[in-house]
Amino acid sequence: MNKIIIIDDHSLFVSGLKELLVHAMECEIVTFTSALDFLNSDEKGDVIITDIEMPNMNGMELIETLKKESDCPPILVISMHKKYAVINKSLTLGVEGYILKEDADTELIKAVLMILNGEKYYSSNVLTIKNTPPEIINKLTPREIQILKLIAFEKNNRNIAEDLFISLETVKTHRKNLKKKMNVTTTHELINYAIEYIM
Repeated sequence: MNKIIIIDDHSLFVSGLKELLVHAMECEIVTFTSALDFLNSDEKGDVIITDIEMPNMNGMELIETLKKESDCPPILVISMHKKYAVINKSLTLGVEGYILKEDADTELIKAVLMILNGEKYYSSNVLTIKNTPPEIINKLTPREIQILKLIAFEKNNRNIAEDLFISLETVKTHRKNLKKKMNVTTTHELINYAIEYIM
């Protein structure tokens, strides 16, 4: 019997997932309301279903932690997040599945069965978002994206220059070009763009 672990702090949504799963397959379901509670437990599952937005430790941090382990079980993300940056990062980290919460009632079982079978499952809505980067991303060079990420981590020009082994003047030029391309005037606006589209 497959064991499915659900990590989500929304009890009503979890109840709905459990009902869908037990009616479709024979399985054991273990639930946790936080990522930290799961990590502090000894539970092992055949599939981990997790949300992204959770208190204390979010789903992205959980995924990063689990993927460092050699025996990491497959992970299915079920989230309300439709942001390109969130979906892109999840897939880059290697999650085996990603569906939107609004589609869970129709796509959950198919996703879990495919993942248990060693396949991956990303809903059509998720793939559409993943394959359609925001126009602003296409305007930036790889170096500009790199610097934008560092700006989002609140690093100053000197820190960025040291991290990337480039001159201070080069960083200033990149920052100026970023503001021009994004039509913004402040660092705060740059950080908001990074969180929305890059991070």
